[in-house]
Amino acid sequence: MFLLVLALKSPAFADVSISASVDKNKVALNDSVRLSIVVQGPGNLPSPTLPDLSPFTVYSSGRSQSISFVNGQMSSSIQFNYLLTPKTPGHFTIAPFSVSVDGKSYQSEPIPIEVVQESPSPSAPNPGQQPPQTHSQAPGAFIKMTTDKTKVFLNEELVLSFRFYHRVSLVSNPEYRPSELSGFLYEDLPPPRNFVESVNGTSYRVTEIKTALFPTKTGKIVVPPAFLKIRVEDFNTDPFNNDFFNQFFAGGGREYELKTNSIEILVSPLPQEKRPQDFSGGVGSFKISASIDKSKTSVGEPVTLTVSIEGSGNIKSFSDPLFPAFTGFRKYDTASSLNLDKSKGRVEGSKVYKMILVPLTSGIQTIPPIAFSFLDPATRNYKTIKTNPIPLDIKPGKPSNPLVSSMNTQTPEIQKLQEEIRYIKSGTLPRRSFTWIYRSRWFLILNGVPVLVLLGSLIYRWRIFMIEKDPDHTRKQNAYRKAKKGLEKAQEALKEGRMEPASEKVLESLQTYLADHMLVPPAGLSLKSVQDFLQQAQVPSVTIQALRTLWEELQLIRFAPAQFRSADLEKIIEQSKEMIQRLERFSQRSKFSIYKNWILLLGILSVSSWIWGGELQEKFEHGNELYQKGIYQEALVQYEEILNQQGSSPMIEYNLGNTRYKMGEKGKAILHWRRAWRMDPRDSDTRHNLTFASSECGEPFVSDIPLLVWIQFLFHSLNLNEILLLWLLTLWVAGIFWSVIFVKRNKFFSRNNLILLATLSLLGVWGAFRFENEALQKWGVVTSSKAEVRSGPGQQFGVGFTVPEGRNVLILERSDRSSWIEIGIPQEGLKGWVEDKDVTQI
Repeated sequence: MFLLVLALKSPAFADVSISASVDKNKVALNDSVRLSIVVQGPGNLPSPTLPDLSPFTVYSSGRSQSISFVNGQMSSSIQFNYLLTPKTPGHFTIAPFSVSVDGKSYQSEPIPIEVVQESPSPSAPNPGQQPPQTHSQAPGAFIKMTTDKTKVFLNEELVLSFRFYHRVSLVSNPEYRPSELSGFLYEDLPPPRNFVESVNGTSYRVTEIKTALFPTKTGKIVVPPAFLKIRVEDFNTDPFNNDFFNQFFAGGGREYELKTNSIEILVSPLPQEKRPQDFSGGVGSFKISASIDKSKTSVGEPVTLTVSIEGSGNIKSFSDPLFPAFTGFRKYDTASSLNLDKSKGRVEGSKVYKMILVPLTSGIQTIPPIAFSFLDPATRNYKTIKTNPIPLDIKPGKPSNPLVSSMNTQTPEIQKLQEEIRYIKSGTLPRRSFTWIYRSRWFLILNGVPVLVLLGSLIYRWRIFMIEKDPDHTRKQNAYRKAKKGLEKAQEALKEGRMEPASEKVLESLQTYLADHMLVPPAGLSLKSVQDFLQQAQVPSVTIQALRTLWEELQLIRFAPAQFRSADLEKIIEQSKEMIQRLERFSQRSKFSIYKNWILLLGILSVSSWIWGGELQEKFEHGNELYQKGIYQEALVQYEEILNQQGSSPMIEYNLGNTRYKMGEKGKAILHWRRAWRMDPRDSDTRHNLTFASSECGEPFVSDIPLLVWIQFLFHSLNLNEILLLWLLTLWVAGIFWSVIFVKRNKFFSRNNLILLATLSLLGVWGAFRFENEALQKWGVVTSSKAEVRSGPGQQFGVGFTVPEGRNVLILERSDRSSWIEIGIPQEGLKGWVEDKDVTQI
């Protein structure tokens, strides 16, 4: 209460301040100094600007942040931690650290550091001080701490393993207090591993936690003990002592604090013998590769050279390689990115460097090999690896190339933080917000219409089946087939030289076809009755006249066959085929009119367009101007007002992600980028930013396997709306075509129908997977600096594991206590409970 009152009365609480401090001002050459920078102030605070720290090797050891609200005002405090290892002895002064907020700059005080050759003598322990009383083991439980090696080189990786063995039931979750590591950089190696191990013939359940250590000083370094507090069931209590309150407050068991032994690590300095001049501190096992974005270019046209160093070891801490002089090229500054992989129980990954080279002369030029030297602990020798020389075909170009003429050799250094993510979106805002069509009732209605059409065609087919029982209907249906068969027999007779039977068969086929449609006997059929029937059926007069001519020629052949040759009869047979087909098409014309209307309706319903515009365009452009000036807090306000008034869209979500990232809120940045990616998965800028930011939290957005990259790209080539619209269009086409098939009694298993069925099935499976993943399952992003995942919904439950900021998690369940939710990480088979404020749903 006193602290709260003091905070309310202090007017300086809302001011911006920056302070820097070290744990000691005198340090040995083989020791390290812990540097802490604290920035306090209202709202979201930027990262401080670091001064020249070249006398030291600088390691980042993380940061912590706290936020408080007083009288409705938010105040933040961010602490940045670094480890400084001196390079040479002497007296140094660390210049002030600075931070800029709302155009005003704030600075810390300078810090003097004295670096001496010898380590200061450690203070003698207080003989009167007693160590805390701990147990070496508990009944049925013990702990053990080991390292995979005890003799290492400076910066060489070793793995610290803590194991908890138990074969008894625990009353509550254990409380783990790890070793206080000094003299090491360290990386957690998640997740904890659970297994069963036999010790002296007894089986124990084992939980193992691993940490990668990188020593930052030489000599003997002691890893202090780790502690574990457990409460086990106690069956040896006095049966006559039934003190209910003692048993209740004791938690139903006996508490033990277990302690491991300490471990002594001997750290050797890096060998001076045969040490390469370009050695930059790499210790481990590495390989190097280089590539360019194109093999042919012109003078003045830039190419991008990408150099990748990958392997296992101290990837974070070694310096950049010594790049050669690129003769014949103008080189611009280098940007680098870091990717870490801890899935194999060690620290692995890669450092990728990108630089722009502008050729100055034409011809076949060669990009020289790039060397990288490192110490291999396995052989205890230095190794130098090189890339292959890369040929480049350079054509003559204009020396007045804008890139060459506008830049000189003293181009300002490219700021890496500005190059890590792509620039914001500009242009015209969409007039309407992005909406998911599966949430619309009209989408469900439109899915049901083709089913109703198909059902109607089945009813119609059943009605035709009932009509076909009528002999007259059957006679009409079989007329074309009989006539076609008769004409085929006429052709066979003509090939055998029998003209009279052939001519009679042609006339008989034509008369039988007409008589079947007129429902009269063929013997009593006359030309006049046929003409009257066709006129009533609204057959065109041209067709009737052609039939009259054909009829008369057949009658003439019948009574005077000598006047005709076989070629004339063959021509008449073809004319008879064409006439019967023409009459058959006319008789079926009315059956297709309804399908033409259906196809027209389908085209109207399938065509959709988005109306783009923007009522909040001015606010959007103002936000972009603020972002460009580096006023990220005010730009964020502009974008969020657009989001609240208009709704979500890919452009707004993308720009919000960029702004959050520039403000140091990586988790919220990934949240907005993932929303933008769901709406527009083909946007290369969004994919680039997600790939870069996700790698920092141990979850690669894109797989390292090229085949999986293509599969992922194809699977997410369309957003869910586009997949569902394609499904709807295919469903309408299938419903109409299959209705036609049922009405016309065509074969269902034709090639076109099978292609249509396969397309519909593929879209259905694709849409179902995406709908389940994006609509049914609830995914979220960790938006706090680190989420502590507990075994139950409450602070009283132990922490099982932690999830870094920006990690994608699955929201499984919400507790009755509204401030806790259950999350899962399917890739690693983990789940647990976190506070609601730590995770935001996508």
